[in-house]
Amino acid sequence: MLCPWSPAPPRSEVEQSAPESRGRGVRRLLLGALGLALLVGVVVAVELGSPRRIDPTGVDEVPGSPSSFVARVDHPWLPLTPGRVWTYEGEVDSVSATMTVTVLDDAVEVDGVAATGVRTVVERDGEQESTTAWFGQDRDGTLWLLGREGVWEAADGGTPPGLVLPAEPRRGDAQLVQPLDGDDRWVLEVGESVDDGVAVPAGRYDVGLELLLRRGAERAEEEVTDLTLVRGVGVVRVVGPDVRLELVSSRP
Repeated sequence: MLCPWSPAPPRSEVEQSAPESRGRGVRRLLLGALGLALLVGVVVAVELGSPRRIDPTGVDEVPGSPSSFVARVDHPWLPLTPGRVWTYEGEVDSVSATMTVTVLDDAVEVDGVAATGVRTVVERDGEQESTTAWFGQDRDGTLWLLGREGVWEAADGGTPPGLVLPAEPRRGDAQLVQPLDGDDRWVLEVGESVDDGVAVPAGRYDVGLELLLRRGAERAEEEVTDLTLVRGVGVVRVVGPDVRLELVSSRP
C-alpha cells in the first residue's frame, strides 16, 4: 500500500543500498527500535491478561492527506510532550551502555506533516550512536511512524507511514511499524502478560506485558527483540540479540 498523497517513484535508496554487517545491523535495530518501543508500549497496556486477537476495524488505513494529521501528538495513552526523557542502562554487544531517549522541542515537516521527533542516543565504549524517529497523529487519534533519520521517510520511494498506536488500542494485533523490505521491515506482535511482576532500576511493577519486535521478512528468532512494558510507564526492559537494557529513570 502506497502513501495516498504521494507518487510511487523507483526503488528507494534503502532498497538500493548494500547490506550492513550483522554487528552494525544489530546496533541500528536497537537505536531505531528503542525510540519506537517507548511509543508502542501502551498498545497492549489497555487491559491486563492474556492477549486476544480481534478482527480489523479499519483503523489501519493510512490517512488520505497531510491535512488528516494534527499539529501535536496528544494521544491519551502516550502524549509526546516535548522535553520528556527516558534513560536506560545495560549492555550492548557485551559492553556497558547507556541509552537516552528524548522528545524533541521542535516539530519537523515530513511530507507535509508536522512531525514530532524522538531522539535516541546510545553511549558505549566511549562512543555515541544516535538516531531520530518522526511521529505524527491523525485527527482520529491514531499515532503513526513517519520515518527514521538516514533510513526512510513517508513518501520516500512510495513508502507509507507505519502504524504505531491506534486511537483505541486493540490487544492481540500484529502491526507493520516500519514498512520497508528485508532487514528494515519491522513487525510488532503482542506477547503474554507478565503477571509475576517486573523489577528494574526505575522501580518494581506488579504487572507487565511483552511485545515482540521482529526484524526482517523471514522472522528468524535471532532477529526478535523482546520488550517488557508497564502501563503508564512504557518500555521498562529490552532484551534482544546482543542487547539488554533496563529503565533507570523517566522525566518529567
